[in-house]
Amino acid sequence: MAHWFDEFHYFSPAEKRGIVLLLGAILLVVVLLVLSPFSSATEPMDPEAEQKFQAEYEAFMASIHEADSLRYQPRTYEPRTYQPRTYERRTYTQRSYQADTATRETPQLYLPDTTRLYPKKLDEIVVFDINHVDSLTLMQIPGIGSGIAGMILNYRRQLGGFYDISQLAEIRLDYQQLLPWFEVHEEDITRIPVNRSSVERLRNHPYLNFYQARALVEYRQRHGDIKNLRTFILYDEFTEQDLERLSHYLSFD
Repeated sequence: MAHWFDEFHYFSPAEKRGIVLLLGAILLVVVLLVLSPFSSATEPMDPEAEQKFQAEYEAFMASIHEADSLRYQPRTYEPRTYQPRTYERRTYTQRSYQADTATRETPQLYLPDTTRLYPKKLDEIVVFDINHVDSLTLMQIPGIGSGIAGMILNYRRQLGGFYDISQLAEIRLDYQQLLPWFEVHEEDITRIPVNRSSVERLRNHPYLNFYQARALVEYRQRHGDIKNLRTFILYDEFTEQDLERLSHYLSFD
């Protein structure tokens, strides 16, 4: 202790004041703890108040146990009397339900008009204009159903019309069997004005590809209007067969 007091003189005045304040604070806390009422023994609770508190506590715990028992109590049923859930309306009794269903009329099924969807086939040959015939008329011809009729009409639309019955072979049809049923009028063909059509318009025709359409347009831009197709006989893009077929579908107006 004497050694500690000797060293105390080496501290600065500020340090000495700090040490004194710290020791005073510690001493004050010790005194407060000693004099505090919590340090003394707790006085016993009033018997009447203790009894009232115990009763309220027991009632509270009993209510909690009761709520838990009601919440988690499993459902039970008798196996012999249990009935599965039904989906009938509650206003029906068994007798009234049977009476109501017995008086209902038997529903009539919708039957489509098959005579319109599938027309009757012809017994004798009738000649039709292939550039004006419709799908129902085509389906009257033996061997032609809805699928083949659709193929013929779709290819006719792409071409602009047929100039010969043999063109049906281009859509993989046996045109030999259909020759007696059709006639062709070439004046009914829709022709493409080659001097006023773009590359896109020309290439959409089944008999023209992109390079052929471009050759026609480039020639028109360099030399003026196209008068006929003989000029293109020397072009690599065209064959004689190509030019012969195109002659039926191009106009030079």
